[in-house]
Amino acid sequence: MIMQRVLVLSGVLKKRIWGGHYFRDTLKITDDSEPYGEYWTLSAHPNGESIVINGKFTGIKLSQVYHEHRYLFANIKKNQFPLLVKIIDAAEDLSIQVHPGDSYALRHENELGKNEFWYILDCADDAKLILGHNASDKDELIKMINENKFDMLLNKRNIKKGDYFFIKDGTVHAICKNTIILEIQQSSDVTYRIYDYDRTDKDGNKRELHLEKAIDVIRANQNYDKEEYFEMNLSDTLIHKLTDNRYFKTYHYQIIDQVSIANLNHIFYLGTVISGEPTVDGIKIIPGQSFIITSIAENVVINGKSEIIITTL
Repeated sequence: MIMQRVLVLSGVLKKRIWGGHYFRDTLKITDDSEPYGEYWTLSAHPNGESIVINGKFTGIKLSQVYHEHRYLFANIKKNQFPLLVKIIDAAEDLSIQVHPGDSYALRHENELGKNEFWYILDCADDAKLILGHNASDKDELIKMINENKFDMLLNKRNIKKGDYFFIKDGTVHAICKNTIILEIQQSSDVTYRIYDYDRTDKDGNKRELHLEKAIDVIRANQNYDKEEYFEMNLSDTLIHKLTDNRYFKTYHYQIIDQVSIANLNHIFYLGTVISGEPTVDGIKIIPGQSFIITSIAENVVINGKSEIIITTL
């Protein structure tokens, strides 16, 4: 039995038609001039897997560690690692899209559904996102989609750095241009596109739409109620709970000097550094990098002025 307290992870870059150069210019992850849209900073999904880069598990995929050493993950019964964390650089508008829930996705795609959470890392002063629709029922929704009345159909919201949103499955949504987002989601890569601005790839081909499946899973009533939870002000750390849903709980830690994670319940934590270069259990973590505090670690100290997004089940 390997008793490793903290797993530090590599990530996987993804080229996207709407991507930019945040990962080159700001995070310094690549020097490639190609536009990248996503960095899967913590993933056990087969479409892009993190590798452990510290300790006795160095060089091993997260999925393998999860399957062979479940005691590090509180011995949870889920067949696959349940969550995926990514950073998104939207230099241009993403497609208008929707994600299915578990039952539909498992039946049609042999994947989990996709409920997700967005934390706005940065954005332009006039940035917006799309969240929800204005159709009163499925018939009106179908009519507006078929008639390309997306300006009338979609709800646009102004956003600013530090805003956050839980996107429930069945919710029409889109990230708009000039926005950097940290996304925490179920471990799934299922997206149904509704509209993609008639864009073409480098070969002149339009990307596939998935209207039939999208209409199947879109919820009719899409009023959005923002979650509001506690803030806890410790001597050196401000902790703000951001979301609490059936899939995960997420917190924003603003650390002035030092904080201790007292893991008395022997759960595991996912962390992603969004500013600063703290040490976690003595290991330096840089912005954009993720780590897991395993369930065998009873107390882990994080040192250094920083901001970290921390998630638990």
